[in-house]
Amino acid sequence: MRQSSIVIRISIALAGIVALSVATMLTSYWISDKGNSDAAAINIAGSLRAKSYELGMLAMNPSASDAQKSDARERLTKTWHHPIFNSLRHDNSRLATTYATAFEHSQALQDLIASGISNNDIQPMLDQQMVLLNQLVSGIQQHAEGNAYDLRLVQVTALFLILILSAIVIYWLKVKVEMPLSELTQAATRVGEGDFSYRIPTRELDELGILGRTLNRMSEAIAHMHEQMEDRIEQQTHALQRSNTALQFLYDTAKCIIEQEPGGINYDRIVTQLSHLTEVENIEVCLMTEAGDSPYLQFIPTDNESELCATKNCFSCLKGEVVNIIGSVGEANPHAGLCRYSFPMLYEQRNYGVLVCLIPLTYDIHQWQNLLF
Repeated sequence: MRQSSIVIRISIALAGIVALSVATMLTSYWISDKGNSDAAAINIAGSLRAKSYELGMLAMNPSASDAQKSDARERLTKTWHHPIFNSLRHDNSRLATTYATAFEHSQALQDLIASGISNNDIQPMLDQQMVLLNQLVSGIQQHAEGNAYDLRLVQVTALFLILILSAIVIYWLKVKVEMPLSELTQAATRVGEGDFSYRIPTRELDELGILGRTLNRMSEAIAHMHEQMEDRIEQQTHALQRSNTALQFLYDTAKCIIEQEPGGINYDRIVTQLSHLTEVENIEVCLMTEAGDSPYLQFIPTDNESELCATKNCFSCLKGEVVNIIGSVGEANPHAGLCRYSFPMLYEQRNYGVLVCLIPLTYDIHQWQNLLF
């Protein structure tokens, strides 16, 4: 999974909102500045009608002086060449065509007036000029309305784009910040309560995803440590219980031997308890005199169906705690696959017998069993 960053994503979205807002402001300013002269252009274009009509009336008035006509013609020409029309013609080709048509007709009208055309011919030309100037004024008005429409379009488009980007940021905050934080909080609460089984689903490898994975690994490690600790506590508890049971057995055995006459000691019960305590079934206790080389008493657990050892030579058992493999698997031997552990009963260099255990080859005798035997 490719690593990502929720911080970078949100920063890019916020930067996009800011950039879009700045671009909208600049565009709106440019459109407003461009339409700033529209009202003046309409006013100047409207004045062309009055000045053209004034020139026409002076031309049809016999009493008008040449100076008045020249002054009217000069003011009309100056208005036609006003700089405001240059920018309008540059921005709007249709408006440039309308302006050129009206301007050419005005020049033709002035030339006719200068040539001394009759009054009857001036009026139709003057009426046609008014129509062309009305078209020019209407064109400038439409151009101004177009600028206002463009300004509204830019603002509405920017508004929708900002709303979309804001919705994306809110969605990211909800899905990629709020929900992961809620899961992290829940996981932390569960860990604080001692529940290490909760796992945070990792959606993306961003900052919160890495934190969630780390918390999952920490929970797994703590859960594993708790399991090991519980196993150790259980093992130690079991070992303590076993030690207490062994101590109680040793105490009861010593008490029985001390309090009873040798003939009244119940060795069968003692051997049976030892077998149950050590979980070793095949146990045999052989008692003998110091001078004897064979036992005079033999005991096995009461629930053991094996027979007593019939070997007359006990020297191999009396050598001490020596492990001997007394048979291999597959031999016609009831003890095949067993190891023999012998524990001689020696006290002040006197031999009182031996305790013999037969344990399968696959089973290792433990230290506590060895000590108890």
